[in-house]
Amino acid sequence: MEYFTRIRQISLRVGLTSIVLALFAAFSGRWPEALGVLIGSLAALLNFRFLSRSLLKHLDLPPGAAQKGAAVQCVFRYILIVSVVLLANTAAEISVWAVFVGLFLIKAVILGEALFTFSRQSFQGFLRIAGWERGDK
Repeated sequence: MEYFTRIRQISLRVGLTSIVLALFAAFSGRWPEALGVLIGSLAALLNFRFLSRSLLKHLDLPPGAAQKGAAVQCVFRYILIVSVVLLANTAAEISVWAVFVGLFLIKAVILGEALFTFSRQSFQGFLRIAGWERGDK
């Protein structure tokens, strides 16, 4: 259950972040960038969901079948990403750079969450050391 809640939390944070970025771009009058961020983050979320579901499915398979299934899923996910980038490249209403921002947004959210967790644990460890020096129990 923990796995699916983490996937849902990451997906919601990416969705919220992409909406905020798209709103900033739209309010500044950059509609191609707003559309590019939304399309890129939607493709990244779809890619992330396919990866999360295929991981659990391939863990229960024998090694040979899991390897073939993972290769097929990997090719499918790359085709998805390449088709989104090519679509953005051919459409004048979509910024390709904003699509790349949207595609890498999920990685930035995961990295930011990891840095936040690391800093919180380090700060809590620092406070525990201070309590030990004071003689607290």
